[in-house]
Amino acid sequence: MIEVGRRDLAPSADAARHDVYLFAIDPHGSPRPFRFEQSIGGGHAERGGCADLALDELESWPGRWREHLARAGCGWVVPLLEAAQVSGDTPTAIAAIAARAAARRPA
Repeated sequence: MIEVGRRDLAPSADAARHDVYLFAIDPHGSPRPFRFEQSIGGGHAERGGCADLALDELESWPGRWREHLARAGCGWVVPLLEAAQVSGDTPTAIAAIAARAAARRPA
């Protein structure tokens, strides 16, 4: 998995000290390469949950994927995934996200 974005929004309505949103991608050909996580209160996806989704599952996911990406600090992913939804080209979207995420990481 490549972590693309992570941000702690605490204090929030759900937690005073820990409300972390995370988005990651699996560049290795997974049928569900897009990971959306929220950790409320600490621990791995504690109380918040985690979902691995395919491109065609984004719109039906009740977690509001566009909002989740903005909260994870990587709203720039939204247009890349929207373009992939039109083209159906998941590998190109993953490659573009991975390249931009790598460019944004500190050296």
